[in-house]
Amino acid sequence: LFAMQHDNLQLNVLVHVGYLIILGSNGDAIKAFKTYFCVYFHMKDLRRIKYFWEIEVAQSLTSIFL
Repeated sequence: LFAMQHDNLQLNVLVHVGYLIILGSNGDAIKAFKTYFCVYFHMKDLRRIKYFWEIEVAQSLTSIFL
């Protein structure tokens, strides 16, 4: 788990067996992180996560529920 907090910006990256799960408080920061990371590694954006470790993930504009 990588976690970064700077002023009002929060970015969390969970690495699990070939997958990166990127969460953050700012959509532009998430896009910038993904763009930077794609320069060095081949990545495929799978969009919104639906399941993690067989647990259903529901997302709203402000929250994530397991």
